Amino acid sequence: MRAFLLYILIAGCTLLMTACGRQMPVGITVDPAFRSLTPPDTKLLSGADWDGLKASPFYQRHEKDLNVPVFNAAVERLGVNPVRDFSKLMAAWDGKDWFFMERGRFNSNDLQKRMIAAGARSSTYRNRTLLGENAGSLVLFKNIALEGSSAAVQHAIDIESAGQGEIPEELQERLRTLSKQDQLWTVSRAGLAFANVPMNPDWQSALSNITGSISGTTAGVYVDAGVHLSIVLQCTSDQGATRVHDAVRGMIGFARLSTKDDEEDLLRAYDAIHVSKTNQMVEVKADLAPELADKLTASLISLRHAR
Repeated sequence: MRAFLLYILIAGCTLLMTACGRQMPVGITVDPAFRSLTPPDTKLLSGADWDGLKASPFYQRHEKDLNVPVFNAAVERLGVNPVRDFSKLMAAWDGKDWFFMERGRFNSNDLQKRMIAAGARSSTYRNRTLLGENAGSLVLFKNIALEGSSAAVQHAIDIESAGQGEIPEELQERLRTLSKQDQLWTVSRAGLAFANVPMNPDWQSALSNITGSISGTTAGVYVDAGVHLSIVLQCTSDQGATRVHDAVRGMIGFARLSTKDDEEDLLRAYDAIHVSKTNQMVEVKADLAPELADKLTASLISLRHAR
């Protein structure tokens, strides 16, 4: 299940790094069950309203294209289909460890029994059954799956048992600025979120030159018939914001120059990106109309199949 969450969150954040106004009600509300498991020292949160994403016209047009065959194994072995049965997803990072939470339409007791019957190792911590190894453990609450290293999972259980789970106020402030309709979002108080995700070496090098100038990020994706993206980068100084602004514009320009003339959809996507600077903040926004979103999706799928 963790692979599914990573696929959704990293895919969404990759979109945020490659193309990004809307006037909509603001404020993302974190699922109370997720909140109760979140350590107060969390530095980054990333979430997905999977049900909301599936309800969008864009997803419904591309449901078959976006299907990930590897999840068929979960259907066969455990009777759980992440695409069908998950409704909300969230990841948390404290600067060292990641852990992942999924709300689903599954019976936790039945799923736990099926996993043990399928060979999953089990142990007990605070009267909770942990499934898996040290590097990858899972515990099931009522309709909630919690995954991560054993240390991260046990820490979350400690937090929940002590009633100390909470969203740090700095991250909560960022969540309040996001559109309520964003189905994918990331907030960070530890610099550039997902800066270490594998990517083009030239992009990686460019990002390494500005990460020290960024103190926090707020990013959201809203999908309806098209795709709408927004990033706000909070910088450490006005000079740092200028450096980040120029670097982001440079990366977009480099990407555009590296795009072949016959890849018109990618060129149009890059042209849709708008970068602006206000004091210590850099904003990156874009709106992809349905036609462009469809063509860009087709181009990306063709590249995936070509590999």
